[in-house]
Amino acid sequence: MKYLWIICFFFIISCNKEKNNYKEDEVEVNLSFAMKYGNKELKINDFHVTETQDTFRTTMLKFYISNVVLIRKDGSEYKEPDSYHLFSLESPTKNSARIKGVPNGEYTQIRFALGIDSVRNHSGAQVGDLDPANGMFWTWSEGYLFLRFEGVIKKTPSKGLIVHIGEDRYYTPYEITLSQPLLVQSNPKNYNIPLKFDLYHLFNHPYKVDIDSLAHGYPGKVVDNLPFLINYNL
Repeated sequence: MKYLWIICFFFIISCNKEKNNYKEDEVEVNLSFAMKYGNKELKINDFHVTETQDTFRTTMLKFYISNVVLIRKDGSEYKEPDSYHLFSLESPTKNSARIKGVPNGEYTQIRFALGIDSVRNHSGAQVGDLDPANGMFWTWSEGYLFLRFEGVIKKTPSKGLIVHIGEDRYYTPYEITLSQPLLVQSNPKNYNIPLKFDLYHLFNHPYKVDIDSLAHGYPGKVVDNLPFLINYNL
């Protein structure tokens, strides 16, 4: 009878874990983005002013984050498999992504890239967040847009403001220290890494860009500002 109770006890624990859909030593971590323009929330159709005193409004913003790596305090790493995530200002559900299978540990850094690595960038049309239906596949060059920004300049509304960035040379790596370390333990708690995408930097820092002089779709000096777009959201 004693052994029967032990068997039942472990069976109940096993069922509970299966019901909650998590493994004892692996959880999901949410990667969330606050969309900003400086200290203001970035919204579709809101107007913003650049350092060169150009006023514009945003009509579209999409970008890819790929090859996410979570780094523990001891330097060991968890590399997310098949790590490609599309974020979009237009859809609140596309401001976050779930990183699955994260092992227990204290994580102090995150590494990822803005864009798609060269292998997957040139593998043709794919599925999921890499599906061409998402409007981020460059059919004429057989690759992906890494960042797609579209808007309207107030003083020249008929011209439009278009910044489309792709190509392997613009694949931009990031490594960010978490101001608040993330302690992942064996439970289905909602773990979150808050990041910030700041559109202000695209046109203003470190290089001030005259958006009225940008050629249609050609990024110009904007690409030199790519390493400054994303940071930890305090």
